[in-house]
Amino acid sequence: MAGVSSPFDPSLSPEAIASYRDSCSCPGKFEGEQPETVYYYSAMLNGDGEALEDLDEDAGVMSFTISPEEAAAFSIPEGGRFLLWESNEGFAYGRVD
Repeated sequence: MAGVSSPFDPSLSPEAIASYRDSCSCPGKFEGEQPETVYYYSAMLNGDGEALEDLDEDAGVMSFTISPEEAAAFSIPEGGRFLLWESNEGFAYGRVD
């Protein structure tokens, strides 16, 4: 269907950000996280990010440089790093570093 993106196609459109917020408010992989975690998880599935050493043996960590557009969309610091990891149980976690 034209104009509809995949759930794992990262976008900064207002509709996509609303969808990320919804994902964080429901039980599941992103429960209790911030919408940028969903966005960067989608970006990771599309090949973005840089793998870092593990924080612990259970989780590999991906690092993303925060662009000006991402900073504005999510009210996070431009040029900083966003760290993303997934637990063995399948939950995704993220934070600005």
